[in-house]
Amino acid sequence: MCRLVEGEARTYLEFHNLTVFPQRAFVIFAAKDGGNILRDGYIDEVLRFDKLMTTSLADRTKMSERSCHPLCELNRPFHLIMKELRSNESDADRQLGYPESTFHGTPLFIGMHFHDVRVVPETNKLEAKSIILWYFSRVDTPERKRTYKDTTLNLFRVSNDGSFSDLIDFHIFGDEIANSEMVRVTVTLITPFLATISAFGLLSWLKYPIYSMQCVTPFLVLGIGVDDAFILIHRWKHRSDIQDHSVRLTQVIVDVGPSITITSLTNIIAFGVGFFTPTPQMSLFCLATSVALLIDYIVTYTILAPVVYLCSDKKEYQPALPTKPTGNDFLSRYSRLLCSLNGRLLCGVFLITVYSISAVGVYSMKSTFEPAKAFPSDSPLVKSLKKIRPIFNTYFPVNIYVNHPPIISDAEQDFVDEN
Repeated sequence: MCRLVEGEARTYLEFHNLTVFPQRAFVIFAAKDGGNILRDGYIDEVLRFDKLMTTSLADRTKMSERSCHPLCELNRPFHLIMKELRSNESDADRQLGYPESTFHGTPLFIGMHFHDVRVVPETNKLEAKSIILWYFSRVDTPERKRTYKDTTLNLFRVSNDGSFSDLIDFHIFGDEIANSEMVRVTVTLITPFLATISAFGLLSWLKYPIYSMQCVTPFLVLGIGVDDAFILIHRWKHRSDIQDHSVRLTQVIVDVGPSITITSLTNIIAFGVGFFTPTPQMSLFCLATSVALLIDYIVTYTILAPVVYLCSDKKEYQPALPTKPTGNDFLSRYSRLLCSLNGRLLCGVFLITVYSISAVGVYSMKSTFEPAKAFPSDSPLVKSLKKIRPIFNTYFPVNIYVNHPPIISDAEQDFVDEN
């Protein structure tokens, strides 16, 4: 299979006379009101985007071939349809249809540029819900690769905030966009596994055995580590109003540091206490998890945070939007209540009540152990335990063990302690 894929890739490059794999992107346009996007004002916005994209990807140096060669005419069917829709002349040689139109007797497939199309009866007109445009770049020079990356990433950010047009929305997908997002996702997943591997290596170096129960540790650390990574990345996105990335990273760590530290320390201490359990397997499982969580806490700041910093575009700056004072809303009143003396007293009474109820519940709790819960539900042992349970509820054997028993055959020995 690998040889087949390599052969197809080599054939593709040879056919288009390419030395490296090209970068591709497609853009989907739709009207904000959900209507026909082939209306005049909406088409103007699509053409404006197409001109912007084409100009941005144009070569800045004189090369033997254009950056889009040999697929520079990839959007040619779209432009032919636009020209026909804006033409007031009718020609029998030009018939619009879907998914094929006819131009001078030649069928033209337009299905790759229009979606959810309706042909208006008795007219040479089309209506569509969305338009798709395709773009291609050879990226065979560092300048072309940098231009393509900057252009697609900038347009991706514009598509997210919806600031391009009041009439249309667009969604762009490209190779560089996917790669930039995958780097963050990969590092987010790698850091917990890296912490787990380091913890296992450290314990093995200290001559601790590895039990099968510890195979759960990577997934446990993954769940906690991804949560910390999500908090850090989400705050980084939220702080896009800070232009200097060094200051931005500092502020992000100040914002999320207490939250990540508290949750990490809580989990580390909880599993650390489990290390003192008498069962060796459970003890080492808790130790491995505790050490892995500690290492994950360290690599979150030493590896993940720098990667987020390096993978973020320097142009990813968005000025903070002006906020309107909202002094009469619910959150403002609630905040003022919590900060007031009455609010503090109320919180204190509430906490004392909760702690009191919890204490009463803990002291009245009876420690019980049901053997049936220690086995899988489909285990034959569970059925046996269920059968014998009614008998144990009525009669349960009690064993009494006496250390240093008396010699029963000695008639002179007292068996009753009169004291």
